[in-house]
Amino acid sequence: MLRDQAGRIESLSRHLLATQEEMRRRLAADLHDRTSPNLAAISINLGLLSEALCSSGDDEITARLEDTRALIEDTVASIRDISAELRSSLLDYAGLLPAMESYAQHFRRRTGIVVRIDAAAPPSALAAELESALFRIFQEALTNVAKHAHATTVVVGIAQDCCGLSLSISDDGSGFDVGRLGEPSFESGLGLVNMREMAEFSGGSFALESAAGSGTRIFVRIPAAAFA
Repeated sequence: MLRDQAGRIESLSRHLLATQEEMRRRLAADLHDRTSPNLAAISINLGLLSEALCSSGDDEITARLEDTRALIEDTVASIRDISAELRSSLLDYAGLLPAMESYAQHFRRRTGIVVRIDAAAPPSALAAELESALFRIFQEALTNVAKHAHATTVVVGIAQDCCGLSLSISDDGSGFDVGRLGEPSFESGLGLVNMREMAEFSGGSFALESAAGSGTRIFVRIPAAAFA
């Protein structure tokens, strides 16, 4: 009976994760598709107005228009960043590894932290839900690094064999005492819990190694039985 209940809870958890991913995908698409074209059109119109006013010699109005264009371009960039955080479109049409590589570049531009991804070959035969879970673990780990680790470099390893898939994420940051994980004041605890849950809901395992001054290493293992 307990085994049946555990199975139902796991099934419901997977369904919840899949529903959340679909909501993220729709929100990211709507945010981009419904705002970017209008903002681009406004920017073009402001550029035309600025060019027309240049000949009139009204430098103050021209400067205000250019400032407004810069604000719009910054808003477009922010929307693009938010959409990438919500859901990488590459994950849907290119797969896990290209999505991770693209996000790593975005993360470096935003934080200055170098992310190196080591993968002999792109993972194959992964269910969409599993790709989403692995990407979320990767994304959550980088978020923790940016917020807490004071790191300069992150190394991500991903490998697949006949027994399953392994994902490792290591940083050269300050690390922490793993004995603090249960403390309410421990700031990165929720992110670690989320990563563990996503790994376990996907049928895999999650492990963590860290020590003060020695960086942090995360290990996720997904057995081949969870691929289908």
